[in-house]
Amino acid sequence: MPWKENTLENIRNDFIMEVEEKIYSFSAICRKYQITRKTGYKWYNRYKLGESLSDKSRRPFHTPNKIPNDLEEKITLMRKQYPYWGSRKIKKVMENQGFKNLPSATTFTNVFKRNNQISKEESEKREHYIRFEKEHPNEMWQMDFKGQFLLLDGNTYCYPLTIKDDNSRLGIATVAMRNQQTQGVKRELIKAFKKYGVPNSILSDNGKPWGDSKTRAYTGLDVWLMEHNILPIHCKMKHPQTQGKCENFNKILKNEVLKYENFHTLEEAQKRFDCWLYQYNNIRPHEALNMDTPIEHYKKSYKKYNEEIEEYKYSKEANIIKVSNNGYIRINKKPHFFSEGFKGKYVALISNIEDPNQQNIIFRDFIIAKFDITNNKIIEKFAKRIK
Repeated sequence: MPWKENTLENIRNDFIMEVEEKIYSFSAICRKYQITRKTGYKWYNRYKLGESLSDKSRRPFHTPNKIPNDLEEKITLMRKQYPYWGSRKIKKVMENQGFKNLPSATTFTNVFKRNNQISKEESEKREHYIRFEKEHPNEMWQMDFKGQFLLLDGNTYCYPLTIKDDNSRLGIATVAMRNQQTQGVKRELIKAFKKYGVPNSILSDNGKPWGDSKTRAYTGLDVWLMEHNILPIHCKMKHPQTQGKCENFNKILKNEVLKYENFHTLEEAQKRFDCWLYQYNNIRPHEALNMDTPIEHYKKSYKKYNEEIEEYKYSKEANIIKVSNNGYIRINKKPHFFSEGFKGKYVALISNIEDPNQQNIIFRDFIIAKFDITNNKIIEKFAKRIK
């Protein structure tokens, strides 16, 4: 049985006295004190040399991996400033600020541990997944509403609208909205278009105001986007991972702001959102970008926003049809419900070269559905750009 810590030195003195008395053999005395002969000789030799019988410090005389105290203090201060960022991100930020010869990310993590700056939640393993992304900025933006929360006045809800570029991960907008209505979304999209240009497409889920999960019909927002030559894309039903980047964007907003802060007004929330978005785009390194910031990978769209919707002319071969106010179109003298989002708009019916039994329903530069001639019904009601 090992010697108890609180009586170690006294026991070692007793051991030395018995060895000196030479009544029993050295081996027998070691067995009595339940130690090996090697350990026994170690303490006996120390006694002969006049050294203390207490334990010596195991701390090495030279620790090449020990960082200077002032650097450790700066690392911990940076962690306090960005408590939700990991060691790789904080190391990269410090490098961007001009710090030289920084230790490894593992050493950063050890510094966090020594200073109790890693919570149990943060240390849990993260799920790894395959990332898919567009090749260039503005090929696709992702748009979503983060779950609403109640302001401190007890009456007003905030609905955070988030928009993110798929390629560069740039946060296009984070807006403290009063509701989820179409006009408000249009207003914020116009602001984004004027600042960043017009994207080629925008991905969203099937909830309102950009989708209709019940009828899968086009919304007024879908139509408005197509009028500005933007392809509206909706993720598959019950398949939110299609919007993975925007979901992750919302999660970071929640973990870094909404989880710990409350706001009295929408204006107060917006000021905090603006501050956080600048930090996200310009300071926070992104692992999917090789620890670069999103702003380093983003370029504005060459397509400028035009408030006036240009008149569109269909080809002479097209059968032009006006959509009624209740969303119907008439094909072969028979009415078919299509979408109230297109009410008052003109669509066109043209032959489908790939299938003579079908016709394409066209709106401007987009195929928005197909008409099955054989079964006399509208099918495949989703938009794609005409090549």
